[in-house]
Amino acid sequence: MNINLKDYGLNDRFEQEATLYEDLFIARVTEQHRDLYKLISEQGELSASVSGKFAYEADGQLSFPVVGDSVMVDRIDGVLSVQRFESYQKLQREMSYEGLNSRQLENEKINRMFGSKAEMKRFMTSVKEKK
Repeated sequence: MNINLKDYGLNDRFEQEATLYEDLFIARVTEQHRDLYKLISEQGELSASVSGKFAYEADGQLSFPVVGDSVMVDRIDGVLSVQRFESYQKLQREMSYEGLNSRQLENEKINRMFGSKAEMKRFMTSVKEKK
């Protein structure tokens, strides 16, 4: 079975970025049932879950993949490891920057790191005061 993941929303940028991760394959989340996932890959449908370490190190529910997300998996055991989770986070973050101009990109990165420009300014002030 050879499935075209572009029919499921995979874009060229994600596909190219995914080539950086050896021994991992792209899949799309098609169903989510608590901590169990149904994925579609080029080879067909598979079931997966996040590893215990992934769940422990996740930064809340928003860190977990949801229906429609692209994820990197190995088809051996169907478990999302910490390495695959970090790959997923990096790719999702970079996809969110797509189409932004340089000022928007800068603001987005500041918001991710500090929460807001005001928080960044407070941080910078506290660093200067410590010197």
